[in-house]
Amino acid sequence: MATRTKKAAAGFWDTYKDEGGGKYLTAPEKAALIDGAVPLEIVGVRYDEKNQFQGNAAPRYVVTFNVPAGTKGVNDGERFAGFAISDDGESSRDRLLGALDEYLQTPGAEKVVVVMEKVGQFVSLVKADA
Repeated sequence: MATRTKKAAAGFWDTYKDEGGGKYLTAPEKAALIDGAVPLEIVGVRYDEKNQFQGNAAPRYVVTFNVPAGTKGVNDGERFAGFAISDDGESSRDRLLGALDEYLQTPGAEKVVVVMEKVGQFVSLVKADA
């Protein structure tokens, strides 16, 4: 008589499906924007001093991008992306986002359009070509 083996219950990773972060860009979406050098209008920047990572304070900037319709692999419209602040708060991206936080709140502020570039693990925001 054959012995029955009990089928192992599915583990967390066998059944988990990432439904995305709401209006936050998912990792695959961010990769598609980087790979496609998609120009993104920055419509808002906010400093999130209460953000935490693994139970520790991890201040960051949250950028609101306007993702153009028809961008392959990415839901369009206003989408968020968080950018961790460097330990000393002095990276070029930190300075850029701090300045944009103020600039975008001024009356008559012009559009700011960037592309994301990946340098190692760091995502840089650079001026998009016109």
